Amino acid sequence: MAGKKRAAFNWAHRLSGMIAYIGAAVTIFLGAKIPYMPEIIQRTGTGLLAGLVATHVFFAIIFEIMSCQGKRMYLPS
Repeated sequence: MAGKKRAAFNWAHRLSGMIAYIGAAVTIFLGAKIPYMPEIIQRTGTGLLAGLVATHVFFAIIFEIMSCQGKRMYLPS
């Protein structure tokens, strides 16, 4: 029973973290387009932010793959 609750907690925690990250990224993208921001930020901000988000997603995928491979090594055959 405790294992099922822990798995549900892990998924809920992961989901809430992803939702928070997506919300933060959207907010930053919207903030870069505020009219009183300097022109250089309005022109280049979106590209830089897109690169930041893409890098984060890339490493999240890489670390998830590494985590799955590590778990597979320690599972009994």
